[in-house]
Amino acid sequence: MSERRANNFDALRLIGALLVLYSHQFALSGREEPHILGQSAGFLGLLIFFSISGYLVTASWMRDPNLFRFLSRRFLRIWPALALCLTVAIVAVSMFVIPASSQAEILPKLLRNYAFSYWDSNFFPTNPVPHLNGSLWSIQAEVVCCVAVALVGLLARQYLRAALIGIAIVATILVLSNNWPAPSFGLPWYFSSINMINLPALFLAGSLLAVAPVLHSRKGAIALIVIALAAATAGKAAIAWVIAGPLLVIGVGLASWPVFRSAARFGDLSYGIFLWAWPVQQIGVKFFGTQVPLPALLGVTLLVVVPIAFFSWHLLEKHCLNLKPNTPLQGH
Repeated sequence: MSERRANNFDALRLIGALLVLYSHQFALSGREEPHILGQSAGFLGLLIFFSISGYLVTASWMRDPNLFRFLSRRFLRIWPALALCLTVAIVAVSMFVIPASSQAEILPKLLRNYAFSYWDSNFFPTNPVPHLNGSLWSIQAEVVCCVAVALVGLLARQYLRAALIGIAIVATILVLSNNWPAPSFGLPWYFSSINMINLPALFLAGSLLAVAPVLHSRKGAIALIVIALAAATAGKAAIAWVIAGPLLVIGVGLASWPVFRSAARFGDLSYGIFLWAWPVQQIGVKFFGTQVPLPALLGVTLLVVVPIAFFSWHLLEKHCLNLKPNTPLQGH
């Protein structure tokens, strides 16, 4: 088994994708999303994704701080499967949803998604939630975070750890003082929420765990848990989640448990499930209605999405990953 597979990260990503799918099945059928410890199941899925991404992407930069190779790897992991999903969706809505008179206006906006600029609209007007694929906004956040790692890495160079710690301190002070930048500052809206844990904060927490392994040592973990409990007690649940969530995710991810480490034996299906679940769920709700029992809707979704994710991995994603540029051998 390769080093990449001798840990629990694949299993955690799969769990994250299924949590998002499960949570969205409630929302898209007009039901209240399930919550765990005050957070929706979908949020917990994104917590897993962004904690792992922050950790692994930052570790990748530390191993090979070359801008071209770094961005090429990120692009090959994210874009091809996204482009396939977008293409199928755009062809489908062009044929069956968008009137011919409106296509010249709507299609160029949809095409923005190919450039990681999220746009969606009311393509399912009779469904409780009308959007075509509401999961894609988080991919824009992921791309912004990856580019930020490269920029900070280029500027800070050997001082990457100090730079990330400084960014985390400044961000924490802004949150505590309620001076987090508002949407009017021109930042994307997902950077502006202080009512929930935003995704860049989770990514940053994962990055800090990569550059400072002492944070997830036994003593470091105990200290962080104490700080998280203190933040929760003080009513700062957002900060508590940012501290404790990634710490738990990375701790479990670095372990190697018998069933978990074999989660990708049939392929890494997590990204495909994440990409395709929402549109498949929307079609299911459109044809079967909102009164169908939730287990039935979930069953139909899984029966369709899992095979799509399987073929997405084996016919596209894994071949694109094989195109990733290798790190030059030391001294060559």
